Amino acid sequence: MRKQWQQELESKFFLPTFIIDSNIYKKEVRAGNPKPFKQQNKIILCSYNFASRMAQEISMIPWDLAVIDEAHRMRNVYKTKNKMAKKISNALGSCSKLLLTATPLQNSLMELYGIISVLDEHAFGDAATFRQQFINVSNEYQRNLILKDRIKPFCSRTLRKQVVEYVPFTKRILITQEFIPTPEEAELYDIISAYLKRDRLIALPQSQRTLITLVLRKLLASSSFAITGTLHSLIKRLQHISEYVQVLDDEDLEGIDEYADELEEDQPENYSLSSNSDIDPEQIKEETDELKVYLELSQRIKFNTKGNALKDALKAAFEKAEELEASRKAVIFTESRRTQQYLYDLLSESSFEGKLWKYLLIPHNVIDESKTFNYLASRYQLTNFFD
Repeated sequence: MRKQWQQELESKFFLPTFIIDSNIYKKEVRAGNPKPFKQQNKIILCSYNFASRMAQEISMIPWDLAVIDEAHRMRNVYKTKNKMAKKISNALGSCSKLLLTATPLQNSLMELYGIISVLDEHAFGDAATFRQQFINVSNEYQRNLILKDRIKPFCSRTLRKQVVEYVPFTKRILITQEFIPTPEEAELYDIISAYLKRDRLIALPQSQRTLITLVLRKLLASSSFAITGTLHSLIKRLQHISEYVQVLDDEDLEGIDEYADELEEDQPENYSLSSNSDIDPEQIKEETDELKVYLELSQRIKFNTKGNALKDALKAAFEKAEELEASRKAVIFTESRRTQQYLYDLLSESSFEGKLWKYLLIPHNVIDESKTFNYLASRYQLTNFFD
């Protein structure tokens, strides 16, 4: 997202930008710049998490404008537990703000209250007053009229029909492909789901139980291969729990950073999944044995029904593409790198052999475009980006 903003601002509006993260911040300090956020005539681009960590420094700079993209992530700013959104809001203070989001409000009008309060904390008073005026009311029609009028100075909603003259939207045709999991796939899903519902789980830290459970459920829904590696690491963690060994990494909990602030559970920068050593060894053994049963079942599953259904879906999609005289190209999104590897291998064994590209892993220290191109060119023998 930061790189996209940089490319848009520089290529279309010729505005100089500066992306900043932990590594770049440290590099700037070592180079003699004690205030890396203070760049001369440059737009600063950074992530939510980094802005939260550097809130104190951000608060010391008189910003001309703060643009908050994906602004729905600020919707719970009024809640005590949502420290990240609160830190960012407080750090920006009274500077002018522009909040952008394409995501509708999902749960309640309190989300609207939260987003508006980032712009003006006095717009609706406190949360209790807002609830009394706009939620705990019987006449919803009258409520909506008043609320619409109140938020008019703050909100500007652009509809697709208003921009079709300027933006060539692609016509979308939906084709669904049904599939039914095998008995083993269904059993794996059911037993792990039941395990995650239990009141006490030694393998998961209580402080992040909800967060990690969400990630595990997403991996489980992705494929049996996605959850297998994580089950193995959970077993390893239980076996070494008294030694405070951390064996769950980003590969095991893919996407954990993405959901941390959404669930209002504080995710430390270097989170530890260690647990207390005074847990009953017998409980550890019982849970370990249980996870081994799940692992054994997941390892017995060599093919996922969803993967086989993907081949049928691609066939149907390509037939439709030919009918429309479109290119035979497909992009497949998945929740897990392990699932991606499984699908790559699966499709390689079919008529798609030699026609597949996996994701390109670029080292985290590759920052600017020239370095990115040089890396890709050497790694994949590219002559230009379009190869």
